[in-house]
Amino acid sequence: MPSSREQCAATARVFFEKRFGVRPDHITVAPGRINLIGEHLDYNGGPVVPMTIDRHVAVAGRVIPRDPATPAVATISSGFHGLPITIEIGSGLEPQEEEAWANYPIGVIAGLLKAGADLPSCEIFIASDLPVGAGLSSSAALCVALSMWLEKASNHRLESIDRARLCQAAEHQFAMVPCGIMDQLASIHGKAGHALRIDCRTLEIDPIPMSEETSLIVLNTAVQHCNAEGEYGTRRRTCEELAKAMGVGKLAEAGAEKFYEMRSEFPPHAQKRARHVFSEIDRTNDFVEALAQSDWSDAGELMFDSHRSLRDLYEVSCPELDAVVDIAEELGKSAGVYGARMTGGGFGGSAIVLVDSAKAAGLLGEFTARYEKRTGSRPAPVVVQPVDGAGEV
Repeated sequence: MPSSREQCAATARVFFEKRFGVRPDHITVAPGRINLIGEHLDYNGGPVVPMTIDRHVAVAGRVIPRDPATPAVATISSGFHGLPITIEIGSGLEPQEEEAWANYPIGVIAGLLKAGADLPSCEIFIASDLPVGAGLSSSAALCVALSMWLEKASNHRLESIDRARLCQAAEHQFAMVPCGIMDQLASIHGKAGHALRIDCRTLEIDPIPMSEETSLIVLNTAVQHCNAEGEYGTRRRTCEELAKAMGVGKLAEAGAEKFYEMRSEFPPHAQKRARHVFSEIDRTNDFVEALAQSDWSDAGELMFDSHRSLRDLYEVSCPELDAVVDIAEELGKSAGVYGARMTGGGFGGSAIVLVDSAKAAGLLGEFTARYEKRTGSRPAPVVVQPVDGAGEV
């Protein structure tokens, strides 16, 4: 059976041929990700543990010959956003309001032009089996896959860290999403059978083997989050202000001891945000150790603790995410459930559940039934596998 990577690429190829009537020159694919623990630590300079999953964005396209005297043009269609868009490739690219999703490819094109790429005219189709707004990093996967396609088309290859920064800048400057760099790095550097420990201060990346004894279930609550809206940005600004007050660039650099010495100087809501950050750093380091020791019980408890902190201190959960975690706690270890937490920026999106692999298939139905009873919504939870990062198919 073809992998998700191959299936997504095949879908992009078929729809490209239907749309443009020819075969694509090449196809690039980038995976989404879940974050096992370390939420809201990337922009704070702390450690995170993402895992790329077998859900992808694929970009199929071809270069169009043009008169050198005329500007290059990119015509981009997708299977998940409205009408095709046409982007005139040149200086002066600006965000647009009509088709908000277009700001991601516009941002990538602008970044590559700034990096010195001579981009050709092209026709592109984007396919995806990653749900949008589910906290699984569909936007980062789109930017990474498109950047890699355009890099090959223009013969202008970037180093992986430069590609990650370019894609992050596209989200910041064009989509107006103040994201950290975890998603882009994970999508590029993912490794089959592994999670990644990323130090978001040094950008050091260490693969972490994922045991076949455990599996990850993802349950999409279908409550769409939007990181461009105010609450995510508000939390980031609060942490930036805390860091500045403590004389450091990123909050994680200050250390918990310094924060607790100065905590009386900060308002209550800022204290709560900082308490999450410093406790989440400790949990993330302990989680990595638990995985190394195959201590699934401890790893699961750390996930539960992480969710409580995100709910109560960072205040980015929602009733639907809490429902998934409550169900996981009710089922417990006797049912093969070790831990659960929200994943992604919050305010909706997905929750992840660490389970005994031997019991994973049966637990899908259990979560579906219990979640529907609590919320009235019928989800489609899936077991996901750790896969390789972005590349050409």
